[in-house]
Amino acid sequence: MATKESDRMLMTLIGLFHKRLADATLIAAASEACAGAGNIDEAIRISLSIDQPLYDATKLSDAAALLKRMADNGKIA
Repeated sequence: MATKESDRMLMTLIGLFHKRLADATLIAAASEACAGAGNIDEAIRISLSIDQPLYDATKLSDAAALLKRMADNGKIA
């Protein structure tokens, strides 16, 4: 069972996960706006910067899942 401390850590990880996904959404929207305005080169340039927020979001999600599993199994207090 998760503790209050692990719950706080999980909430922090989930908040950071959400922030990274929001960043990726903003990048995608900017890229789409450029493409819609006919500036395909800029749209592609912008879209290439989406990799890091998506990578970070994946790692944060992995960390939250691991922390939850460990807390549920009594491996952390």
